Amino acid sequence: MDRCFKDSVQSTPARPHNDAKPADVVFKELKAQGRYLKNTERLEGYGREMDLTELLETLNMRSEYDRYMTSTNMLFSDIVEDMCGLSKGVFRNIRTGKTTAASENNLMALFNIAVHEMSGANFDAYPLAQPATIYRYEDHQTTSIKGTDMKPDGVFYYSGLKKSADSIHFIVEAKISQYVNELPPIILGQIAEYAGLIWEEQPTRVFVPILFIHGPNLTLFLFSRSGYYRVELGVFLHRFVGESLFTPTMVTTRSSAADVSQCLRSLWFFLCQPPHRFGHFVDVTNRCRFLLFTSAAGAAKVRAATTEDRNTAFEINLRIKRNVSVHRRAAFLLKGTYRGKPAVLKFSWTPADRLPEGAIYEVLSLGKVEGIPQIYSSGVLITDFLGYRLEYLMMEDCGESIGEYFRRHGKDPSNAENLRNCASVAIRQATASLIFAQKAGVLHRDISAGNIALRDGTVTVIDWGYAKVLPTGCVQFEDIASRWGFNPSTVQSVEKMHDSITGTPLFMGIRVLRGLLTRSLIDDMESLFYAILFSLSYLTKGPDECPGFELRDNSTAAFAKIGLVSNHQLYLGFFGVKHYPDGTATQLDALYRLLFCHGGQFIGGELLREDRDIRGWDLDIMHEILGDELHKRVYAPTINDNDTMFGHVKPSKRKHESAPSGKGISMTPPKKRKSKRNKENALPSVDAPMLRPRKGVKYTK
Repeated sequence: MDRCFKDSVQSTPARPHNDAKPADVVFKELKAQGRYLKNTERLEGYGREMDLTELLETLNMRSEYDRYMTSTNMLFSDIVEDMCGLSKGVFRNIRTGKTTAASENNLMALFNIAVHEMSGANFDAYPLAQPATIYRYEDHQTTSIKGTDMKPDGVFYYSGLKKSADSIHFIVEAKISQYVNELPPIILGQIAEYAGLIWEEQPTRVFVPILFIHGPNLTLFLFSRSGYYRVELGVFLHRFVGESLFTPTMVTTRSSAADVSQCLRSLWFFLCQPPHRFGHFVDVTNRCRFLLFTSAAGAAKVRAATTEDRNTAFEINLRIKRNVSVHRRAAFLLKGTYRGKPAVLKFSWTPADRLPEGAIYEVLSLGKVEGIPQIYSSGVLITDFLGYRLEYLMMEDCGESIGEYFRRHGKDPSNAENLRNCASVAIRQATASLIFAQKAGVLHRDISAGNIALRDGTVTVIDWGYAKVLPTGCVQFEDIASRWGFNPSTVQSVEKMHDSITGTPLFMGIRVLRGLLTRSLIDDMESLFYAILFSLSYLTKGPDECPGFELRDNSTAAFAKIGLVSNHQLYLGFFGVKHYPDGTATQLDALYRLLFCHGGQFIGGELLREDRDIRGWDLDIMHEILGDELHKRVYAPTINDNDTMFGHVKPSKRKHESAPSGKGISMTPPKKRKSKRNKENALPSVDAPMLRPRKGVKYTK
């Protein structure tokens, strides 16, 4: 017992406990607890117990673990003999009977010594226990992880790298109480926050392990994209059954030594694994500068490369910071160069039953869609890990988003004219790209100010990860599905179910926010409308101070947006847009008429109907949006009725005229015609029966 708690580098001072804490410290703790509770709410329903055997099979380590355990029966026997036990609120030496108060600090001291002695053990007789990678362990009870205010109890770092959040192998957290069943929400949320930190800082993660010590138990929490899994490793402290009649010591259970031995050896097995086998899909023990892919859709591989491979590898320059949640879908972006060209590397975790983004780009490429990124390489790295697929895309660097570009330059009045011109170009080119994409059979479904990129005057619609392929949109879709390893009918069914919940809420259209009907191109156009207004608002106060961008609750945002756009003379002010030139005004007015008017009347109430969307396409309005050149290319005479999809009506014979900003709204309703369109994108007739109006909502006929 004395050996366990002597003053040494492994034993750390207790965390200070002052009776009177400064107000700022109390406030910080309360704020942290609020975050922990929110983390737990987000994880509700996404956690489950996992047996150690199931974990090993998931990681393809079952046979290796069995051989290791069979050959290491006596490994760490001296550590097991000297390990203390926990009984009635005290740590007790099993030989001398001496006791020490059971505190979190003393619990960590025991664990720290065990790790130190396991690391220094002689493995000559146990070759399978020889660690493939050496991790540096550090106690963090009194020091924060660099760059954060987080103080876990311990951290395993990758050797040879600076100690920071991006070099953490896994984190250790300890509580003196034992939690056999569910964890208290505060503790689970705290552990989840550690996992979220690692997910955000390490784009090559497959899962994040958190070692949780509670009382005598060691529990491994694995945070994957599908949720968290609780794996019991066993007890690393002895268990007592009573006092000895002949000595002052306590009597342990018969299996106590075997249980402690098995627990410590199981922990050491995982500590022996290199990162690319436990937690990552590539070796990160040395800072990765080059990544080399051998790609074929559905069967891609990646490895850390050297400067010798720079002509064929992706060279990493920096990471584009994005918010990454602790579970569910995630995307990581790295900027760099590929074969001498500026490039972006994207790693995406998506549910295994959803459509891979790389497959979408194949469909777009077959349709010769313009205004999308050029793809250099793509493939699936992990087909299915606990329900999620990992794919990669290496593509051209399309510049920065219009939202970011306007934010950086919008406050300087001298940039105003250039930015308004950029907005006009973005409207034209993004509209053309979306129409071309739909003609190829693809709907984007996530248009936002962050998904329209600008580089050297060229606008590109990016991030097609939430897009869907229309049922009759691509004749080669089954071949693409075969190459990417998914069932086309299943994927299309799942994507259709997600129509009403896919997108960025701030830019969602009114009908999408209400969860009505199936998505169509008109909904992407409405999202484009809000994205342009969002960007232009940086020329004045910025979106944070505009009523149009204060909407956060989906259930009420649809009604609020109807109110904000109901007055054609005032709506731009509600979205923070002022002092715009005639060219941009013409385009915005045309978009307004396309989205919110029918037959020359505002149709706000109609947008809440559950049976249909009466909005249609008028080529005169599209001419105002696209301009002469793009309008001719988008609506080329070669398009026949069989190729025409929803919204592509034949040109009217009347002369194109643009309505000046602020003048009366006029538009010609689209002509009725019969067409064999797919049901998802069919435009119901104007005479279709209406559902009974919702109470308190007046519908416009």
